[in-house]
Amino acid sequence: MQNWKKFEKDALDYLNENYSDYASFLSMGGEDSTKSDILVKTKKEDFYIEIKSPNAQSGQFVVFPDYKNHQFYFSDKNKTDENNLTKKILEHMNSSWDIYKNISSKGVEINLSNEIFSEWIIKYYKHKKVKYFISSWDNKFVIIPIDKFAESFKVTAKYRIKKSGTRKLPKNLAYRVTNYLKKTYEDAQVNKIGDHTYLETKNNSLNKSFFQVDGLNDQEFYLSKDDSYLQGYRISVRSKTNNPNIIFTIELISNSHVIDGDKFKELIR
Repeated sequence: MQNWKKFEKDALDYLNENYSDYASFLSMGGEDSTKSDILVKTKKEDFYIEIKSPNAQSGQFVVFPDYKNHQFYFSDKNKTDENNLTKKILEHMNSSWDIYKNISSKGVEINLSNEIFSEWIIKYYKHKKVKYFISSWDNKFVIIPIDKFAESFKVTAKYRIKKSGTRKLPKNLAYRVTNYLKKTYEDAQVNKIGDHTYLETKNNSLNKSFFQVDGLNDQEFYLSKDDSYLQGYRISVRSKTNNPNIIFTIELISNSHVIDGDKFKELIR
């Protein structure tokens, strides 16, 4: 299990073990960054808790350079809307074009205040109906109200190239990929479980491996272990995009605004 997945599982287990008499906690996000991590259902309301390890990435948006006009612009492909904070960041970048114009996977630190970055993150997660963050301090889980985010976390941002990762195997490719896998591995079985497609085989050396299919040479496919189907590998399509992103990174630096257990029980009753 990947470290971030274990951290998310442990955080969910912690909430259920300590607060399930007062609310229900449902895992929602996982690898889908468009969804918040934990849906909390109480008698009064529903909201979300975002899980963040003490050092983690926390939000991003795509910004393209216009080399002709020496300007950066907010991509219309973003899943978030442009707001006054993204405009402040772009104004800064445009005023320092020469610093940020040479985009790489290593990236360039954006020289703006913690206040601006924190405000962007707070607005981003409030839009997703997040009320609390759960993180770890001295190896113990802690719950922090979103309105105390800026006082609790240090935020930095980089402008860098980032691959978009993988996506589930689409229906129009499933038949060709299934035939390829069955020809390649004699014992192969391909099963659709929920939204995902899985390869089941006795070959135990395929985790995190890529493959291509004859006739689909513009596509690259990926096999990976998945806790939802332990006897097989999830089949994904590798994204072909390498977009320049502003990526926020957070570090938990204070436990001064942590909510103690009794207080949290009162809040979710």
